[in-house]
Amino acid sequence: MAYVLVVEDEPVLAEVVGRALERAGMAVTLARSCSEARAALAQRTPDLVILDLKLPDGDGLALLRELRRATLPPTVPVIAVTAGFVTRSELRRNGVQAFLPKPYDVRHLLAAVVAAQAA
Repeated sequence: MAYVLVVEDEPVLAEVVGRALERAGMAVTLARSCSEARAALAQRTPDLVILDLKLPDGDGLALLRELRRATLPPTVPVIAVTAGFVTRSELRRNGVQAFLPKPYDVRHLLAAVVAAQAA
């Protein structure tokens, strides 16, 4: 069973995404901030990370750079989501495999998860 860390500060969206991933047969941990994501990663390395780039206590890309240096292996795929502007080249440079602009359809997120696992 794949283990997914979802870093999303919007409670309703986090719950919807978490339930959809669980229905797809995955184990899920929800983190609502950079500090919660760090704590979750200290406990267990995920098979996949879904990362909101705008978090209440920091920038998601800065968090990703920090995690890649410290605890998150480069083989773990990351799917970035955000309502803000970011270039795809910037995301690729930071180890993001897929990007979904908000608002997104959860079915598109699930398709991105499947594709990231297959890569």
